[in-house]
Amino acid sequence: MKEEFVLPEKWCIRGCYNFHLWISKWDTKNKENTINVSGLDSNLFYYNLDIENTKSWDFSSIIREDYIEITFEQFQQYVLNDLNEKSKEPKTKKDYTYLIKILEKL
Repeated sequence: MKEEFVLPEKWCIRGCYNFHLWISKWDTKNKENTINVSGLDSNLFYYNLDIENTKSWDFSSIIREDYIEITFEQFQQYVLNDLNEKSKEPKTKKDYTYLIKILEKL
């Protein structure tokens, strides 16, 4: 039985060509919010400092304590898909329950 992957709370990704392409594509779409790393150096591990703010990254040559390395495929599936789903959600949920009482009076 295959164990299901759970995205660690503290994760990092090793630099690779595909990660670099994602950063380049993101930067092209968001010119005023460029990412501060290239993502290309396979000798570096990249850390997202604020997942709600995908432009905020740091890096180091070793995996930091308490962090777990994820693959680019896991990054796509569990980080980017989650961000895409969150962007589709309404920014604020409005409460219209007060309308029920108004409509009941009609």
